[in-house]
Amino acid sequence: MFEIVRPVSHRVRRARVLAALRDGQLRRQAACDADARLIAAARFHGRVAGRACPVCGSDQLREVRFVYGDGLGERAGTARGRRELEALVAELGEVGVHLVEVCPGCGWNHLLGSGVAVPRS
Repeated sequence: MFEIVRPVSHRVRRARVLAALRDGQLRRQAACDADARLIAAARFHGRVAGRACPVCGSDQLREVRFVYGDGLGERAGTARGRRELEALVAELGEVGVHLVEVCPGCGWNHLLGSGVAVPRS
């Protein structure tokens, strides 16, 4: 088991991007630019977000975690499911995590937050 400490939310930035889309200040192609690798990572390692995509309304919206840290070596920057992240935390003690929402339907993607996964105390 792990918990996320030192969380940093990027939801205000997300709200600004979505407002810019709605107001026509940002083109959809600029915000909905998920590449095939990001979409595949979201489908394989991600979990269903439980809310509709804020751009296209699809129920396919997913949340995926990417791991970072000096001790990860080649594993740094990769998407990981919950069990994999638990194993990394058990091995390393601390793992940086970025949570990204991705819509496979329209390509919307945005960093929701980041933090450090540590063993649950």
